[in-house]
Amino acid sequence: MAGARSQILELAVEPMVMIDEHGLVTNYNLAAVKAFGYDKAEVLGRNISMLMADQRHAHSHDKYLQ
Repeated sequence: MAGARSQILELAVEPMVMIDEHGLVTNYNLAAVKAFGYDKAEVLGRNISMLMADQRHAHSHDKYLQ
C-alpha cells in the first residue's frame, strides 16, 4: 500500500505535501518542486512553514498543530 500511495503522490499533477503531527514534511511530490522551487531534499524533515509565502502565519500554523 505504501508503494502505491507514493506512486500516486509522485504522478499527481497538483502539488502535494504531506506532513506529520509536528508539521514536518514527510513527502513532497514533483509538482510541489515545480510550484515552490525547492528540491525534495531541501524540504523533507523541515517545518511546512518554510513553504508559506506569508511568514506571519507560520507561527499560527504551528499553534494549530499543537
